[in-house]
Amino acid sequence: MGTAHTAQAFARLAGVTPKTLRHYERRRLIVPRRNAAGYRVYSDRDRRRVSEIVSLKALGLSLTQIRDVIDGRVSPLDLVRAQREALEAKRRSIERAITVIGEVEKTAATSPDRALPALIAEASWSHAEQRRGEAAPVARPPDRAGASRIALAHETLRAIDAGGDVEGLRSRWRTMLAEEAAANPGLAEELEEVRASRRYWPRGMREWAASLYEMDVESFERLGRFIDSTWGSAPQPHLRAKRFGGPP
Repeated sequence: MGTAHTAQAFARLAGVTPKTLRHYERRRLIVPRRNAAGYRVYSDRDRRRVSEIVSLKALGLSLTQIRDVIDGRVSPLDLVRAQREALEAKRRSIERAITVIGEVEKTAATSPDRALPALIAEASWSHAEQRRGEAAPVARPPDRAGASRIALAHETLRAIDAGGDVEGLRSRWRTMLAEEAAANPGLAEELEEVRASRRYWPRGMREWAASLYEMDVESFERLGRFIDSTWGSAPQPHLRAKRFGGPP
């Protein structure tokens, strides 16, 4: 018949509390018998069941899931597949959080005063990326700047790297940006806001902006600084002296 145990003794053997045993009983996961005096008596079979419950809980399964699979209402394979999907989603969430924390730490290491803005920006971008990932996919080509703008951007970087004359390139950027701003009266103010906030952009936004020009983040930052100095050094009376801050 095996050994019978009282609740206190059984709880110590099973590595749980008496309160946990009562909770398992209320959930119909274990059904201890009662002795003649009406006290609960636990068997070796109950101990195996509690061990199984504790082990399955370690996989992140809920008591409802455990009860359903033990009672045969859910197949073990369906259960583990669903749990794998849930755990993988949780892992992605944790990895996103770790990435956000890492970016904030890097920012704070050189600019402690930017820690809070960086935290908010990185967390907001991460959450937006998560929502986009969970939404139904929409077939669309990747975001890209116009071909002529991409060509000018890469030509500019090559000239900067070669240490050559960039004045002709500055003139081309000024002309192109002035034409665009003249066609859209509100564009100058929008671009000034972009320039002012660029230092707080989260890493993900920087990567996306760089991808518009088919370049890496460091190259995009160098291009942005070049355009800042180009646009800011030219008088633009019809734009109320606004400065342009980085590739649109």
